[in-house]
Amino acid sequence: MRALLVLLLLAFTLGVAACGGSSPRLSRSDFVQKANAVCEKYNDELRALPRPTSAAEFADFVHKGKALVRKQVDELGGLKPPAALQPAFDRLLAVAGREAPILDQMEVAAKGGDLKKAQRLDAKLSAVDAKANGDARRLGLTVCAERP
Repeated sequence: MRALLVLLLLAFTLGVAACGGSSPRLSRSDFVQKANAVCEKYNDELRALPRPTSAAEFADFVHKGKALVRKQVDELGGLKPPAALQPAFDRLLAVAGREAPILDQMEVAAKGGDLKKAQRLDAKLSAVDAKANGDARRLGLTVCAERP
Protein backbone atom coordinates (compact mmCIF):
# COMPACT_ATOMS: atom_id res chain seq x y z
CA MET A 1 0.00 0.00 0.00
CA ARG A 2 2.80 2.39 0.89
CA ALA A 3 4.53 1.70 -2.44
CA LEU A 4 1.30 2.50 -4.28
CA LEU A 5 0.97 5.76 -2.33
CA VAL A 6 4.56 6.72 -3.21
CA LEU A 7 3.92 5.95 -6.88
CA LEU A 8 0.70 7.98 -6.89
CA LEU A 9 2.43 10.87 -5.15
CA LEU A 10 5.31 10.72 -7.65
CA ALA A 11 2.89 10.64 -10.60
CA PHE A 12 0.96 13.59 -9.17
CA THR A 13 4.15 15.57 -8.62
CA LEU A 14 5.37 14.91 -12.16
CA GLY A 15 1.94 15.79 -13.56
CA VAL A 16 1.88 19.10 -11.69
CA ALA A 17 5.40 19.89 -12.84
CA ALA A 18 4.51 19.12 -16.44
CA CYS A 19 1.18 20.95 -16.50
CA GLY A 20 1.33 23.64 -13.91
CA GLY A 21 5.01 24.23 -13.52
CA SER A 22 5.03 27.35 -15.67
CA SER A 23 5.14 30.73 -14.06
CA PRO A 24 1.85 32.46 -13.29
CA ARG A 25 0.54 35.42 -15.22
CA LEU A 26 1.88 38.79 -14.17
CA SER A 27 -0.30 41.57 -12.84
CA ARG A 28 -0.79 44.45 -15.26
CA SER A 29 1.65 46.68 -13.38
CA ASP A 30 4.30 43.93 -13.10
CA PHE A 31 3.90 43.09 -16.79
CA VAL A 32 4.30 46.72 -17.84
CA GLN A 33 7.30 47.18 -15.54
CA LYS A 34 9.05 44.01 -16.71
CA ALA A 35 8.35 44.57 -20.41
CA ASN A 36 9.54 48.18 -20.22
CA ALA A 37 12.70 47.00 -18.43
CA VAL A 38 13.40 44.51 -21.24
CA CYS A 39 12.90 47.23 -23.83
CA GLU A 40 15.06 49.70 -21.94
CA LYS A 41 17.92 47.19 -21.84
CA TYR A 42 17.78 46.52 -25.58
CA ASN A 43 17.10 50.14 -26.53
CA ASP A 44 20.27 51.08 -24.63
CA GLU A 45 22.24 48.36 -26.42
CA LEU A 46 20.92 49.48 -29.81
CA ARG A 47 21.79 53.11 -29.04
CA ALA A 48 25.31 52.03 -28.07
CA LEU A 49 26.02 50.51 -31.49
CA PRO A 50 28.46 52.70 -33.45
CA ARG A 51 26.73 54.56 -36.27
CA PRO A 52 27.87 53.38 -39.69
CA THR A 53 29.78 55.61 -42.11
CA SER A 54 30.10 53.11 -44.99
CA ALA A 55 28.11 50.33 -46.63
CA ALA A 56 30.27 47.69 -44.93
CA GLU A 57 29.75 49.32 -41.55
CA PHE A 58 26.02 49.59 -42.29
CA ALA A 59 25.81 45.84 -42.97
CA ASP A 60 27.57 45.15 -39.66
CA PHE A 61 25.29 47.64 -37.88
CA VAL A 62 22.19 45.90 -39.27
CA HIS A 63 23.60 42.47 -38.38
CA LYS A 64 24.23 43.48 -34.77
CA GLY A 65 20.95 45.34 -34.48
CA LYS A 66 19.03 42.37 -35.87
CA ALA A 67 20.52 40.09 -33.22
CA LEU A 68 19.46 42.51 -30.49
CA VAL A 69 15.93 42.81 -31.90
CA ARG A 70 15.57 39.02 -31.96
CA LYS A 71 16.79 38.73 -28.37
CA GLN A 72 14.39 41.47 -27.30
CA VAL A 73 11.39 39.80 -28.95
CA ASP A 74 12.39 36.42 -27.45
CA GLU A 75 12.75 37.91 -23.98
CA LEU A 76 9.45 39.76 -24.24
CA GLY A 77 7.81 36.54 -25.44
CA GLY A 78 8.82 34.90 -22.16
CA LEU A 79 6.59 37.27 -20.19
CA LYS A 80 3.08 36.22 -19.22
CA PRO A 81 0.78 39.24 -19.32
CA PRO A 82 -2.62 39.26 -17.67
CA ALA A 83 -5.12 37.18 -19.68
CA ALA A 84 -6.96 40.32 -20.79
CA LEU A 85 -3.77 41.66 -22.41
CA GLN A 86 -2.62 38.40 -24.01
CA PRO A 87 -4.30 38.89 -27.42
CA ALA A 88 -2.91 42.42 -27.80
CA PHE A 89 0.52 41.27 -26.62
CA ASP A 90 0.47 38.39 -29.10
CA ARG A 91 -0.30 40.90 -31.88
CA LEU A 92 2.59 43.10 -30.73
CA LEU A 93 5.00 40.15 -30.79
CA ALA A 94 3.76 39.08 -34.23
CA VAL A 95 4.30 42.58 -35.63
CA ALA A 96 7.71 42.89 -33.95
CA GLY A 97 8.63 39.50 -35.37
CA ARG A 98 8.10 40.87 -38.89
CA GLU A 99 11.09 43.19 -38.40
CA ALA A 100 13.76 40.46 -38.50
CA PRO A 101 13.12 39.32 -42.10
CA ILE A 102 13.26 42.94 -43.26
CA LEU A 103 16.54 43.36 -41.39
CA ASP A 104 17.84 40.19 -43.08
CA GLN A 105 17.07 41.73 -46.47
CA MET A 106 18.65 45.04 -45.44
CA GLU A 107 21.82 43.28 -44.38
CA VAL A 108 22.05 41.42 -47.71
CA ALA A 109 21.44 44.65 -49.64
CA ALA A 110 24.09 46.51 -47.64
CA LYS A 111 26.63 43.71 -48.04
CA GLY A 112 25.99 43.83 -51.78
CA GLY A 113 26.45 47.60 -51.82
CA ASP A 114 22.82 48.23 -52.82
CA LEU A 115 22.16 51.14 -50.50
CA LYS A 116 19.07 52.26 -52.44
CA LYS A 117 17.43 48.91 -51.74
CA ALA A 118 18.54 49.14 -48.11
CA GLN A 119 16.88 52.57 -47.89
CA ARG A 120 13.63 51.21 -49.36
CA LEU A 121 13.73 48.39 -46.83
CA ASP A 122 14.38 50.92 -44.07
CA ALA A 123 11.16 52.69 -45.05
CA LYS A 124 9.34 49.34 -44.88
CA LEU A 125 10.94 48.64 -41.49
CA SER A 126 9.85 52.07 -40.23
CA ALA A 127 6.23 51.28 -41.13
CA VAL A 128 6.35 47.95 -39.27
CA ASP A 129 8.10 49.64 -36.34
CA ALA A 130 5.43 52.36 -36.19
CA LYS A 131 2.74 49.67 -35.99
CA ALA A 132 4.62 47.83 -33.22
CA ASN A 133 5.14 51.09 -31.34
CA GLY A 134 1.41 51.88 -31.50
CA ASP A 135 0.58 48.39 -30.22
CA ALA A 136 3.13 48.82 -27.41
CA ARG A 137 1.67 52.20 -26.39
CA ARG A 138 -1.83 50.71 -26.20
CA LEU A 139 -0.47 48.08 -23.80
CA GLY A 140 1.20 50.76 -21.67
CA LEU A 141 4.67 49.72 -22.80
CA THR A 142 5.94 53.26 -23.29
CA VAL A 143 9.63 52.36 -23.28
CA CYS A 144 8.98 49.64 -25.86
CA ALA A 145 7.28 52.29 -28.03
CA GLU A 146 10.42 54.46 -28.09
CA ARG A 147 12.62 54.38 -31.15
CA PRO A 148 16.20 53.66 -30.01
